[in-house]
Amino acid sequence: MKLSDALWRLSEWALNHPMRARLAYLDTAQWWDLERIRAEQRLALDNLFKHLHEHPAWAATYIQLDGFPLCGKSDLNRIFSSTPKRRGMYAVSSSGSTGTNTRVWCDLPTAARYRACFMLALQWAGWKIGEPHIQTGMNVRRGLLRRAKDTFLRTSYVSCLNLTDNAMAQTLSLMEKRRIQHLWGYPAALWTLAQFAQSQGWNIPLKTVISWGDNLYGHYREKIETVFRCRIHDTYGIGEGVQIAAQCGEGNHYHIHALDVVLEAVGDDDHPVPVGTLGHGVVTRLHPGPMPLVRYKMGDLVRLSDESCPCGRGLPLMQAIEGRDTDLIVTPSGKVLIVHFFTGILEYVPWLDSFQIHQNEPDELLIQVKPISDWQTSFETEITQLLRDHGLTDMRLVVENVEQFSVSPSGKRRFVVNHLAPTQRANLQQS
Repeated sequence: MKLSDALWRLSEWALNHPMRARLAYLDTAQWWDLERIRAEQRLALDNLFKHLHEHPAWAATYIQLDGFPLCGKSDLNRIFSSTPKRRGMYAVSSSGSTGTNTRVWCDLPTAARYRACFMLALQWAGWKIGEPHIQTGMNVRRGLLRRAKDTFLRTSYVSCLNLTDNAMAQTLSLMEKRRIQHLWGYPAALWTLAQFAQSQGWNIPLKTVISWGDNLYGHYREKIETVFRCRIHDTYGIGEGVQIAAQCGEGNHYHIHALDVVLEAVGDDDHPVPVGTLGHGVVTRLHPGPMPLVRYKMGDLVRLSDESCPCGRGLPLMQAIEGRDTDLIVTPSGKVLIVHFFTGILEYVPWLDSFQIHQNEPDELLIQVKPISDWQTSFETEITQLLRDHGLTDMRLVVENVEQFSVSPSGKRRFVVNHLAPTQRANLQQS
C-alpha cells in the first residue's frame, strides 16, 4: 500500500467522513466543459430548493414570495441561535475579520465536501498528501482531532500571532531541518516571514506557498515569490464552512468551486451586476447541511469573469477578490500584528458584540468596542489586560465604547484601520 493511500485511510477514519470519494468526483468533474458543470449545478440547486420546501422551518426563514432574499451576518447568527442542535451537529464560526463573528451549524458530511474542495486546491498548487508542510494559523492549542489531522497529513503548525524574529527564525530552522518545501497560511504572516527570511539570506526554494483568509496584496505576492522562489496560490473560503474558489496558477484569477457553491456579485440594490463589475459577493452552498446557507452576503467585494482558463478546467472564473482590505498594525518596536492577532483574542470575550481597531499614532491604538448589553467600566480594563497579556506592551491602548463603526468608501466596515502614512509604517518595521 502506498503511503498516500494509508494516510487517506487514516485521515478518513480520524475525521469520520468520506472526503476521498468526493475529491475523486471533483478531480474528474473539474475537466468537464462549462455547460455540463452548469447543468450539474442547476440539478444541485433544484435539490436544495426541494429540501428547503420540504422543511417548513427553513422555508419560513429563507423563502419569501419574491424569491430568496439576501442573508446577512446578523441573519446567520439569528438562525444559528434558533436552530436546535441535533446529533452529529457542531458549531463553526468565521474569523471575525470584518469585525463581526458569525456562527453556523455544520456536520461531518458537510465538512467532507468543503475539505475536498480545499484538498483539490492544494493539488492545483502542487502539494500531494504525505508531503510535509508548515501551516501558520491561530489555533495553537491543537485538540485531539486537530493533532490527529496534523499527524496524518504531516503538518507542522506554528502560530501566526507570534511574528517575532526569534519565532520566525525557529520556523525557518524547522523548515530547513525537516526539508519542508510547502508553506501555508495567512498572506500577511507569509509576507512577514518572507521579509525576515530575505534579511537572513534564506536561499532554499520551496515547491508551494498557499494562502487563505485575507487579501493577497500585490506586494505580498511579489515578496513571497521572490524570496521562496515559487508561485503563491491563493484560496478563497469563509469560516462558515464553505470553500468558494482557488487559483490554479495560470494568471491571478480564481476557479469557482461551482459543483459546491453558486457565487454571485450584486450591487448596492442587491441585483446582479454585469460580469467584470465590482459587486458584493453572495454565496449559496449547494449542499443543505444541518443549516442551509442560501444567498449569504459575505462582506467581500468580488469581480466575476466570463473568460476561460488556459489550464483547461471548465470551472467558471472569478477575476478578483477586492474586499478583504484589512490592514496591519506595526508597533514602535517593529512587531507586526495581523488582523487575526485581535480576532484570536477578542472573539472569546463574552460581552463583546463587535470591535474595530485604529492606529492613529505610531505608539497608540484606539480600540472601539460595541458591547452586547450596557457598558461597564470594567470592560476597558479587561480589554487592555487581555492585549497586554498577549504581548502588546509597547503601545498606549485607548478603549472606546461606540454604537457604530466607520466604513470604507466601498461600504465595508474594516476590522483594522491603519491611518499612518506608508512611510511611517515602513520606518516602524525597520526599527
